[in-house]
Amino acid sequence: MITDQEKLIKCKASIEDVKNKINYFLEAIKEKKGECSAYHNRKNIIEYEIGKLNLDIEIIECPVTRPLGTGEENSKLERLIRTMESKVKYLEGDLALILGDIAVTKADIGAYLGRLSINIDRLGDLKQDLKSIGSKEFEGDWMGPFLKKVRALETEYTYDCDDK
Repeated sequence: MITDQEKLIKCKASIEDVKNKINYFLEAIKEKKGECSAYHNRKNIIEYEIGKLNLDIEIIECPVTRPLGTGEENSKLERLIRTMESKVKYLEGDLALILGDIAVTKADIGAYLGRLSINIDRLGDLKQDLKSIGSKEFEGDWMGPFLKKVRALETEYTYDCDDK
C-alpha cells in the first residue's frame, strides 16, 4: 500500500515535470511570437517596396501619350519599366513566402498554447491530489510564486481564447 509520504514524493516529482514543461512551452511561445513579429516586419517592408515600385511605374508610364509596345516609346525607358515590373513580381513571390512563414508560425503558436493548456490542467489535477493528501507545502515557498505565474497564464490564455 502506498503511503501519503510516497504519494507526496510522486506528486512533487510530477509537479516539477509539469513545471519544466510549462516553462519550456512559455519560452517556445515567446520565441515563435518574436519570429512572427520579424516576419510581419519583413512583410511590411516588402509591401512598401512593391507600392513604391508600382507608383514609380505609374509615374513613368503614360498609357495615353507613350503606350508601351507600340514602338513610340524610348527603349531605355521601356527597359526600365520592364525591369521594375519584374522586381515587383519577385517581391510578390517573396511576400507569398513570408505569408506562408507567418501562417506556419501562428500554427506553431497555437500548438504550443494547446500543450500549455494541457499542462496547466495537469497542474490543477496535481494540486487537487496534494490537497487530498493534506499537504500544506503546495501553497508555501516551494510552489507559491510558480502558482501565481500559472494562475496569470490561465487567465491570459482564457482571455486569448475568448478574444478569438
